[in-house]
Amino acid sequence: CFFILVDRVKKVETLQQLILKNSQVQLYSLSFRNEVDTKDTMAVTEEEKLKQSFDDNKPPKVFSTFWHPHKTFTDIFLDYIVSYLIPLKGSHENSDDVMINIQHAEKLREPLQRLSMQEVTGKHGPYRKLSQVMECDIVEVTLKMSRKDELLDQWGIELPPETSLPSPAKEIPVHVTFPATLLPKEVDANGCKKNEIGCLNLKDDLILEKLAKDTPVIVYFHGGGFTLGHAHQSEGINLLLKMLECLKGDAKNTNFIFAAVDYNLAPENPFPAQPLEACSVTNEFITNAGFENVHLLGVSAGGSHSLVAGLELYRALPRKSATSLKSVVALCPFLNPACDSLSYYQNAASSHLTPASFLKWSYQVYLELPKVEEDKNKDNQNGSLKELLERGSNHRAWKSSKWYSGKAIRRWAEPVYDLPKFPSDGSPLFLLTTNEGDLLKDDGVAMVDALQRVGAKVSYHPHMGSHYTGTVLDQDGYTKVCDEWAKVVFCSDNGKHL
Repeated sequence: CFFILVDRVKKVETLQQLILKNSQVQLYSLSFRNEVDTKDTMAVTEEEKLKQSFDDNKPPKVFSTFWHPHKTFTDIFLDYIVSYLIPLKGSHENSDDVMINIQHAEKLREPLQRLSMQEVTGKHGPYRKLSQVMECDIVEVTLKMSRKDELLDQWGIELPPETSLPSPAKEIPVHVTFPATLLPKEVDANGCKKNEIGCLNLKDDLILEKLAKDTPVIVYFHGGGFTLGHAHQSEGINLLLKMLECLKGDAKNTNFIFAAVDYNLAPENPFPAQPLEACSVTNEFITNAGFENVHLLGVSAGGSHSLVAGLELYRALPRKSATSLKSVVALCPFLNPACDSLSYYQNAASSHLTPASFLKWSYQVYLELPKVEEDKNKDNQNGSLKELLERGSNHRAWKSSKWYSGKAIRRWAEPVYDLPKFPSDGSPLFLLTTNEGDLLKDDGVAMVDALQRVGAKVSYHPHMGSHYTGTVLDQDGYTKVCDEWAKVVFCSDNGKHL
């Protein structure tokens, strides 16, 4: 009975993918699209799209855990199991006492840290697999980079009155890994011991000056809702392994530098320190170290950092970034501080690994949003669709925050806002994925739409399933993402392997 069920689930999944690929209707966050200026008078408004899709007399359907049109049995099962191991579902209250928020975050971090480190330190961990694929040792150098506060003035980012950055600025650990074959002759790694993840632990603060500048560099920002996670989470390195697999026989002859950024977490390190750290690290690789083939990768909250860093660097240094910043990848990105999109409303009851209460709390402590009391007399099932989506969200708190009124600083919290214009031949590739059963789906869809309207080069991959899990379970879709990005990262403009 079990194998019959699995077979039927696979058939349903294939049918769902066909429906998704052929669907012409996309629903975006009302708040996102209302804030973005567009000159396309033929564009259909959000209200019109929603009226086409739903009966005015009924609220949109809320998907249940065990009957979700965009999730397979395997996806639902994994969502439940992992949410049990990493219990994020429950009460998350934004306290006026910062120490209480910090203690709550520390409590949430412990199981995630333990589980993810068990994965990467095991004998079949991803870094050990990488060593096998490359047929050589993998070297890791942990660099301590600094937050460059002067970039705010240089790039025209003005903080609100009576606002300052967290002080003193913390060091940013960046774990730089690469094949041992990349080491120049003057660097001796023979005496280095392997660390817990299976890499040769090299101590050399000047290593970036010694590596070839045309080597592809992937700068990775992990996920975790701005409050959890660490640089050695496996999503980024597993994506690199899949990309190398797509190269087939050329994998072992491939050079790369994988730089995982351990940015400092909120609530201890609130906005705008995190995006400033992301911009500082990216600027270090491109401007100071002089690498010519740089790619940014972010998952979930890390997708916000990769987009902000890529867009700000392009805005501040268009010529330099046009030649050195080749791509920006954001997988199921976390981009909407208001948390009031249709995908939040429809998927909240069925999302256990990334529950709505945790996502809203993450933005509250990350952006230090003011507390706004809800009108308890309102009926949660009546009113316009816009009112329905805003209830219980961060909508009013975000609109009341000190960051919302500032044009430049606001785009660091809400990257879809105020995008630069791109020339037809001068845009890095922006590659984004979303998941149909994810609360954050509309975050990514709105970003894709906004990038396309300012002339950016965009590749969009919609997948079925839950937050990021659906992407990994969709093997064909995951392979297409990795294959496309591998050609950008590891091949020159004429298709020759680097």
